[in-house]
Amino acid sequence: MKAVAWFLHDQLESLKNPALSPERFPLKTKIDEWEPIIAPYLTSSHDEILSFYDWDTDTYSDFTELCKSPALPNPLDDEPLEPWLILGIGEFVFFAMPELASEIMTKLENPYSCFHHSYHNNIMVIPPNFPVYANGGNAFKCVR
Repeated sequence: MKAVAWFLHDQLESLKNPALSPERFPLKTKIDEWEPIIAPYLTSSHDEILSFYDWDTDTYSDFTELCKSPALPNPLDDEPLEPWLILGIGEFVFFAMPELASEIMTKLENPYSCFHHSYHNNIMVIPPNFPVYANGGNAFKCVR
């Protein structure tokens, strides 16, 4: 649930630039409505959300290098691992398993209508609800 909140927070923050028009970025119209909904779930830091049980520094380093692979659609770049991983998990849960974040999802009116692209997806088989085409559609439905 917290990962979904961080994903939505990231998406909303990226649209606060006044130069971005709501016509081109429809999610911008949801900022005032959605921010209070996700705010209670943003109290944890990234380090508090993820646990790497029984990992030593070599395991963590190896995993980080794997996350930088060009084979991934959205590989880790020069950013820290934890936020990148949380945004990817949050985006996945938001689109593919919304029931895992039902406390948030049930409060968002028509949440998928504002998304036309996935930004953090690294799942090779695209699940339902993921926007992967320019018009917001996916392999499971056509949006016109």
